[in-house]
Amino acid sequence: MPFHHSASHRPGTKLPTLSSLAQIEQATEALAQALAANAIERDRAGGHAAAERELIRASGLLDLTTPRAYGGWGQSWETFYASLRRIAQADSSLAHLYAFHHLQVATILLYGRPEQHEFFLRHTVERRLFWGNVLNPNDKRALAIEDGEGWRISGPKSYCSGSVGSDHLTFSAWHEPSQSLLIGALPSDRAGLSIRADWDAFGQKQTDSGTVIFDQVRLQAHEVLVRPAEVLADLAAQAIDQALALGDAVTAADRGRVAIAVAEAKAVAHRAAVEVSSQIFELTGASATSSRFGLDRFWRNARVHTLHDPIDYKLRDLGRHALTGSFPEPTSYS
Repeated sequence: MPFHHSASHRPGTKLPTLSSLAQIEQATEALAQALAANAIERDRAGGHAAAERELIRASGLLDLTTPRAYGGWGQSWETFYASLRRIAQADSSLAHLYAFHHLQVATILLYGRPEQHEFFLRHTVERRLFWGNVLNPNDKRALAIEDGEGWRISGPKSYCSGSVGSDHLTFSAWHEPSQSLLIGALPSDRAGLSIRADWDAFGQKQTDSGTVIFDQVRLQAHEVLVRPAEVLADLAAQAIDQALALGDAVTAADRGRVAIAVAEAKAVAHRAAVEVSSQIFELTGASATSSRFGLDRFWRNARVHTLHDPIDYKLRDLGRHALTGSFPEPTSYS
């Protein structure tokens, strides 16, 4: 499926060049002074920081950590944090917005595939997009339900910094079958998505935080950054490759980290395989149980295969590692 964007280009003057530390410091200082000019009044008033968002957008600093391969400035996190500290001295609420935009860029890079990096981040630079956050992993009320090649997301999410007035959002939703999070990205104006400006704390008033409500929001397959079981399996495979590349230099700790990555992948894949293959019949109805369709083979095969190298051992290893930091002992199963 081809990738499509609904956000329109934002007109305006050309953004400043930020290819050197001196240019970044100059842009940061100019922005900090502009924000400081009315910071006291805005802190008293609260509300949406629309005009100040545009100052940040016009500064060019939103592209600071986006890799050069996608049109950004490709600067280090050390450079970004120096910029962030200066802005926070002027206005910590707007620094909060600025930081969360870059956190979402990092989320795309961390969870997305290379083609998603190109898709989301190049458009972020070209269209001057401002990202917001709906990732709160502790709030599991928003649920992800598979729907054909995509997903439907329904439910509320709280503590969504930068969501009010954003162009795009990264978000998490709870996937019951695998008991894990699905992470995705989508435009803030997607049908069924409602962003409520209900943040009423006595501090950090202009962080544009709020509650985001998903009402049967359609998520395309290419907007999913992490199908939970698949991603953990990919990460485990990467850990194996990295350990093998070390050759004779591999250490017990290297091997232990691989064992933990494999255990995590197995635990999630086990639950997902059994639950999803069982739910096939809940979705398709009694007629789907006919032997001519053979749909039962998915559950039967998953049920038998997951009993090899029992999951309880992997959960034990994960629990010990979480509590004590110890790695699993090598066995013929690991």
